[in-house]
Amino acid sequence: MNIIFLPSYLTPIDLFVSDRKVDNRCLLDIVIVLDASGSLQTRFQRQLELTIQLVDRLIIGPENARVAVIKYAGRRKSKLAIPFNKYTDKESLQVALKNIGFIGGTTYTNEALLKADEVLSGADGRRSQASPIIVVFTDGFSHDDPASGDCWRRITSILSEEDHAIRERIN
Repeated sequence: MNIIFLPSYLTPIDLFVSDRKVDNRCLLDIVIVLDASGSLQTRFQRQLELTIQLVDRLIIGPENARVAVIKYAGRRKSKLAIPFNKYTDKESLQVALKNIGFIGGTTYTNEALLKADEVLSGADGRRSQASPIIVVFTDGFSHDDPASGDCWRRITSILSEEDHAIRERIN
């Protein structure tokens, strides 16, 4: 599994440096984690725009890439906004992304990462043959420490054997 933390000030050129489309045989299960805390109220729309641009680069479908989206803010405010199986085409997924609302509150990135683990491990979670990716948008200010405790142990525990090198880098 790859976990990608993206600063909230990214521009499209920072995120996408290639016009190459993803191969249609590429099975990906991507969980997008959006920071909807008070400090990012003015940048929340930008997170959605970048997510829509990312989705535009993918081939979305049951036999291709699937995307789930979590938005988070205060304690117990990590919510699954879009589950993996709800949208099976790019256009309806992009419309749904545009309609995700801002929450507001404090930042609890650890809870959001645990929610991402729950989404990947659940009944409608990661397909065994798909590469799992978590993309986290955040300003980096969290009231809990996302680098400690159960969060990283649980995230790394769902990595498969072929992801051993990634596990070593995370630990």
